[in-house]
Amino acid sequence: MISIVCPAFNESETVGKTIENIHTVMASTGLPYEVIVVDDGSTDTTVAEASQARATVISHPRNAGYGAALKTGILNARYDWIAIIDCDATYPVDKLPELLSYIPQFDMVVGARTGKYYWESAIKTIARWFFLWLSQFVTGKQIPDINSGFRVFRKQIALQHLARIGNGFSFTTTLTLAMFLEGHFIKYIPVPYYSRGDRRSKVRHLQDTLRALQVLVQAFLYYNPIKLYLMLMLVDWLASLGGAFLEWVSGGGLYWVILTIGFLFGLVIFSIGLVVEAVNKDTRFMSSRSVSLNNLREHHHE
Repeated sequence: MISIVCPAFNESETVGKTIENIHTVMASTGLPYEVIVVDDGSTDTTVAEASQARATVISHPRNAGYGAALKTGILNARYDWIAIIDCDATYPVDKLPELLSYIPQFDMVVGARTGKYYWESAIKTIARWFFLWLSQFVTGKQIPDINSGFRVFRKQIALQHLARIGNGFSFTTTLTLAMFLEGHFIKYIPVPYYSRGDRRSKVRHLQDTLRALQVLVQAFLYYNPIKLYLMLMLVDWLASLGGAFLEWVSGGGLYWVILTIGFLFGLVIFSIGLVVEAVNKDTRFMSSRSVSLNNLREHHHE
């Protein structure tokens, strides 16, 4: 049983067709399902088009963000599995049964976007590769697509992280990192990604890029802080080597001082990381222990 959540903001041109395609595809699977369109403060006819296409529509009184729309849909979903897909016709609805075929053995199945409309410009390609590399460094896993908006996952796992997930486009990034770092089973399926045509993207590139970077740093600090401090130490040492080399080339005699100070400062950074790692593990252990004790008490009362 699957709840399909579709966030929508001024998508009157495509929302109806997207929902109709979902109904057609899901009918072929024979699975019980529901379609929830979360209207995020649209000012066009998105609500009317979604209602006419036989979707359950929940409306925000104003635009609250992509993540906020997904949270509303998840909290109102009836079933234990959630599928999310955008209403802008950029994702292949016909691939949904393939994603569903890998549950329940996987906790999340993601449609990894491919094609020229995913990579787009050279600047976006560089930014995507950078974030993929950083995400893979954080998790230690191969991640084909960190923030695809086409995926299926367990509702219960998502509910555990809603308080830490932002209301913007960082929703999928945070959920992906959390599930990888907590050891859940994740499957990636390559899917084509289509053009939006003349319709303008809702992504605010600078703001959402900075937010995604913030999410990655927070994941570093929460799940594996020693990696962040190790990276900072290496950056410090490389900067020290560069400064010492420039000092040596210019004929100065202080290059050894620069090296020594840089080396010692790097060790201080790494030492701080060890302390943060120890405190973080203790905090998470006590939190998990508290949850386990509460669950045990509830089971005893039952």
